[in-house]
Amino acid sequence: MEDPEEPVPATSRCRWYAVHGPGLAGEAEGIVMTYPIDAFTAVDADQAQPGTFYFDGQGQWFLAAQRNGSRSPGALRLTRSGGALIGTYVGNASGQAFSVASPYAVQVTVDDYASLATDGQFLGSILVGSPHTIFAAEQEQILFGLDGLERGDDAPTSRRWRYLRWSAWLVDSTGRSVGPSPLFSVDVAANVDA
Repeated sequence: MEDPEEPVPATSRCRWYAVHGPGLAGEAEGIVMTYPIDAFTAVDADQAQPGTFYFDGQGQWFLAAQRNGSRSPGALRLTRSGGALIGTYVGNASGQAFSVASPYAVQVTVDDYASLATDGQFLGSILVGSPHTIFAAEQEQILFGLDGLERGDDAPTSRRWRYLRWSAWLVDSTGRSVGPSPLFSVDVAANVDA
């Protein structure tokens, strides 16, 4: 942010805007956070490139994803909405959305070691490995890399650690966090409580 001692140029007065609603940090209705207006761009969900993080008009977050052998893009649900579970693969992603725009990016962080599990099938959990993957499902188990590409048919084993709580932070081109809160947080326990 600018030094408060210096006058703010008129061209930069509108550089922040508010994002609010469910699916954002805290999962509470009405939370408002501010981000640079150029950090997001409008995109059709079915045109988003794999690995693109975006949110829809209801504030639900997705990762654009592509199954092996599929010509049409889909999306991995990253926040819970009604009966739809975190980690569900949506094969027919569509509609207007807002994606994180370059030069900004999303940095994924795990919340704490207490959210670490070594067994169980936890949709939406981050699996530690190379590459890091998200455990998902359509009609069968699927692993997706953070680049949005399917990572083979290997189901998670008890030897792979998975984090059940993780967050996605907006970062600038230098890798510094933008804003005081993550864009969204994932807590896989929400699937169990459903």
